[in-house]
Amino acid sequence: MKMKRIISLLIVLMLLLTACNSNKLTMYRETTFDVGFSTPFTLMLYTESEEEFLEHFENMKEQVRFYNDHFDTFKDYEGVNNLKTVNDNAGIKPVKVDPVVIELLEEAQSWAVKTDLLFDPTLGSVLEIWHEYRERGIELNREGKFGPSPSLEELEEANKSIGWEFVEIDKEASTVYITNKETSIDIGAIAKGWAVEKVAQKLEADGIEHGIVNGGGNVRLIGSKLGDNWSVGITNPDGIQEDSLLSVVFDQDMSVVTSGDYERYFIDDQGRHQNHLVNPKTLQPAVYSRSVTITVKDSGMADVLSTVFSMVELKDAEALMKKLDIPDLGLVFIKDKIEADDYGFNHLEKDGKHIYYNDVIKDHLKK
Repeated sequence: MKMKRIISLLIVLMLLLTACNSNKLTMYRETTFDVGFSTPFTLMLYTESEEEFLEHFENMKEQVRFYNDHFDTFKDYEGVNNLKTVNDNAGIKPVKVDPVVIELLEEAQSWAVKTDLLFDPTLGSVLEIWHEYRERGIELNREGKFGPSPSLEELEEANKSIGWEFVEIDKEASTVYITNKETSIDIGAIAKGWAVEKVAQKLEADGIEHGIVNGGGNVRLIGSKLGDNWSVGITNPDGIQEDSLLSVVFDQDMSVVTSGDYERYFIDDQGRHQNHLVNPKTLQPAVYSRSVTITVKDSGMADVLSTVFSMVELKDAEALMKKLDIPDLGLVFIKDKIEADDYGFNHLEKDGKHIYYNDVIKDHLKK
């Protein structure tokens, strides 16, 4: 009996110490707009002091800038061979890069295989065409005019230079060589999420147990929220309602990433809503959902899959889910119209939108 009482007292003492330690933690939050990826990064952590928080915040900024500079496909940086350098030397010579570039490209290639090229980082030549038309279209829309879309012939010509057979990665030498001068790499569908995940992993390694890293909507939760669950809202694609269409709650490590047609789009001269999510199979912008939200622990994975599931109809989503076989994968599709069949997904209607979600999400919906 004496031993049981001692053990009970130890347990109570441990609980009290834990409570005391938790009481010492204060939530701090800061946002930076100058670290890259064309988006703000917000850090929210529970730490023992503001000084400790600010140290983590500065570390995050340095880390994100490093990834941005090495993964950028549009801009040169002094002393850095980045993916723009690799693309600029297509058909000319191999480029020696930091090992982090090799690491990301290998992961991107793996996802290209897993998703049957619904995600294809060698789609750069096609994406460049759409980028030029989109930028011009956005400008014309501001003037009250419609913008033209590229012809199928132009896109199909660029499509001839797409393929991993044109990319040679030498891990030992840390070089990347694009053998076809018309081929270019674009890792926009994974790079930001990948960077967010690396930041979260470093924070965890540094002892952070409660916090959020938010890279322009790529949300990575660290541990639990002290005294409550984390709640992440999913936006109405129309932006009419200030409130979220629905919210998901978690008390553990989790990433929440949304891809939608409501950012970086233009209306073309055929009245089509041309968004930035381009389907490698059709070479046209995605049309099946207004937005797709992924919940899964790894933010890089969530980033890729939010794009991938934007490319498929609801009837094909379940088969793709089974093929990927990711146990904690949560899926939310937001559509303007109701589907003829829910194909095994849960359905609700709110604010004129039809929301389809799988059972993983069902367990995490905010009541």
